[in-house]
Amino acid sequence: MLWHYAKSRAKGDFTITPTDIEKKLVIAEEKWKRIGIEFQYSGNNGNRMYSPSVDQIEAGRGYTPENIQIVPWVWNAMRGNSLTNEETIEFCKKVAKAFEEGMSDIF
Repeated sequence: MLWHYAKSRAKGDFTITPTDIEKKLVIAEEKWKRIGIEFQYSGNNGNRMYSPSVDQIEAGRGYTPENIQIVPWVWNAMRGNSLTNEETIEFCKKVAKAFEEGMSDIF
């Protein structure tokens, strides 16, 4: 299904195969599990926050084996098609700091 979703969103190069995605998924599961995030494969009542998602590392460069990673859907949604991983991390740090300092009322 991940391959089909990526194919439906592709606007440029699309050279990945289901096997490329399977290989990346094994790597991604281990990486995200290290920080306590496990992919959810069931619909979980429509909550897809931790569902795996195919992400272009460099937006607009296409779905090629060297330009994709598998990430939780929420990470991909936050990045959209304009933020880098680093920019998204900075944003998350600022939000986390605000919560730690009791500023959750601004959200």
